[in-house]
Amino acid sequence: MEWGAIPIINENDTVAVDEIKFGENDNLAAMIANIIEADLFINLTSIDGLYDGNPTIFKKAKLIPLVREFTEKIEAAATGETSSAGTGGMKSKVQAAKKVTAIGIPCIIAPAKRKMF
Repeated sequence: MEWGAIPIINENDTVAVDEIKFGENDNLAAMIANIIEADLFINLTSIDGLYDGNPTIFKKAKLIPLVREFTEKIEAAATGETSSAGTGGMKSKVQAAKKVTAIGIPCIIAPAKRKMF
């Protein structure tokens, strides 16, 4: 961290995973962010972010641009449904966000394939 490096966590890049499997990248990255006391946690996804329902199923689902508190409504909006490349769905991203924000690390869930700035 003192070199100014940005860690990119991907459990799938390991050579052998049986003995080190955490379940999915989101929570592994959150654990690392907490250990190194990161300044920011950015979790990339295949959609625009957290919606109030699964946007692939509910066409009127609305993006939730900011979460100030993890309520039952937020928990219910985050489902475990995944894309073909994912394992934990938005549910694991929200779980990871809860882990990092609990110790004061801001979290952004953003689309990986769209230019944001």
